[in-house]
Amino acid sequence: MCSSDLPVKLVKASVSKDKQRLVCFGDLHHGAFNSDTPLALETLARYHPDAWFLGGGDYHEASTRYSIGAGVYEQNLNPQQQFDELAGMLEPYSGDFVGMLRGNHEDRLYKTVGFDMSKVLAKTLGIPYLNYSANLRLDVGSQRYIVFVTHGATGSTTRSGRMKAVEKLAEWNSADLFIYFHTHDSHLWSIRYRAYDSKAKVMKEHERWNCLAGSFLKYDGSYADMKNYPPLGMGVSVLELSGTEHSIKLIEGGGR
Repeated sequence: MCSSDLPVKLVKASVSKDKQRLVCFGDLHHGAFNSDTPLALETLARYHPDAWFLGGGDYHEASTRYSIGAGVYEQNLNPQQQFDELAGMLEPYSGDFVGMLRGNHEDRLYKTVGFDMSKVLAKTLGIPYLNYSANLRLDVGSQRYIVFVTHGATGSTTRSGRMKAVEKLAEWNSADLFIYFHTHDSHLWSIRYRAYDSKAKVMKEHERWNCLAGSFLKYDGSYADMKNYPPLGMGVSVLELSGTEHSIKLIEGGGR
């Protein structure tokens, strides 16, 4: 089977504006003792209804007695309470979400009992379910952005290592923007490259953006604190997609 025959998830959204904001909403870990749920809700309220929200996974802490570490003892809500509370809190903003990814913390329940908590959350809220990764086609004004989004899986403890994990996605996927959750870091950078334009029969210069999406986890007493990892900035990456020129800016986030 050639690659053109493979099914590819493509979620579409469009808006007739000069610019549109995209809020990377993931790694909330609701129910964890160090989850800043109030900050997450404040972020949603601040950008609603004039932005798109992208669910990045790890919405819940979802620790079980089989999970690694002491999360099952440190979470302040059980998984059912985490789901019920979060579904209620996100419901007013469900129409703003372009999709929801699956996170490795929700996978804890899936590996234990075969229950996909992310999928049920998306279905409950009426939001497209993206599983581990997906492509988005976001049309803003006269501009079109092809975006590849994934929860991610790297365990790198350095920003350079996390950046490398995002950049490697371009080895097998073509997109204008790559968004990577999971690392709890927030950062946007771009790479310029040249490609042949068969219509104009010239080499043209292009720009590709890469984004680490951030998190809503506090540092003190956390796993990162225990491991002596440097603290990262609170909050998630908020991107601004231009509708008049092919350009993306980071307007909130940025980590340390």
